[in-house]
Amino acid sequence: MKTKKKICIIAITSLIVIIIGCIIGYFIYGSTLIDITSEKSISKNLAVDPEQPITIFATQKNGDYFGVLYSDPADENNGYRHFRYITKAKLYRNKYHNFGGGGTTINSPYINYDVLNTGDENNKTVELFLYTFNSNLLEYNKCSVFECDTKGTEIFYEEITDEKQILEKMKKLVDSYKKIDEFDLPDEQIYIIAKTYELSQPDNEIIVINGSASVEDLQKQRMDEADLIINEYYEYMKVRQQ
Repeated sequence: MKTKKKICIIAITSLIVIIIGCIIGYFIYGSTLIDITSEKSISKNLAVDPEQPITIFATQKNGDYFGVLYSDPADENNGYRHFRYITKAKLYRNKYHNFGGGGTTINSPYINYDVLNTGDENNKTVELFLYTFNSNLLEYNKCSVFECDTKGTEIFYEEITDEKQILEKMKKLVDSYKKIDEFDLPDEQIYIIAKTYELSQPDNEIIVINGSASVEDLQKQRMDEADLIINEYYEYMKVRQQ
């Protein structure tokens, strides 16, 4: 009887130790994540040098993603600005993993964008962040979004045997263009826009254009590049045959 009681006490003690260990581990791991409610936590995790805080210009949420526009003392004097998107950690409130992103210069005249959920090839739902650091440099205050099927349209010069194949691939691409959105851009100079779209098929890609553009406009813009691409192809072949 005493043996059974002793075994029971040991089992309960072991269970308590395991539970306490899990709780401690939960809080220790959580402390390594980014707390999006704390600028100090965001800065510490995104800065090149944690001792030199970043300057946060804008933030935005999109589902399980959180975007941050900022400058870093390490390169801000060169006019470089950063965009980082981080992804929500399961089982934690307001805690995120450092994930992906890029950046641009403060003098960029383009609207930049990052597609967030690129890992799931079977997912037709696409989430993205659009952003700019200086909207005054944008040509238009509108934005157009298209989807297209790039499968089989890639142009690899080493696989091309004549210019007809280039034109066929380009024609296949432009025929797949489909406009899925047009919207006004904010009046702010610096901003992040969160967007979510349902694509016609999972592996389609997104194209973002500054301005009010039609499918025909985008098709013409792409086909106008045909001569340049064909000339590059013949230059490539000339060098290859030397």
